[in-house]
Amino acid sequence: MLFRSALSVWDDGPGLELATAPPGHGLETLRARLAVLFGRDATLEARRAAAGSRVTVHLPAQALAVEAS
Repeated sequence: MLFRSALSVWDDGPGLELATAPPGHGLETLRARLAVLFGRDATLEARRAAAGSRVTVHLPAQALAVEAS
């Protein structure tokens, strides 16, 4: 799978654990929307580090075609 776009956001706050986040939090909602629009071709990764968290969204090439039409 070739990804055309990736977007990362870094937060230097206390971080988060997706496994313990309450149902309906924003990243869960975003992951669900990506799944509806692109299936397994889009991914959302959240990683916690000692100094904060990074969330990265990978979008397939078709994402730009959907937006342009």
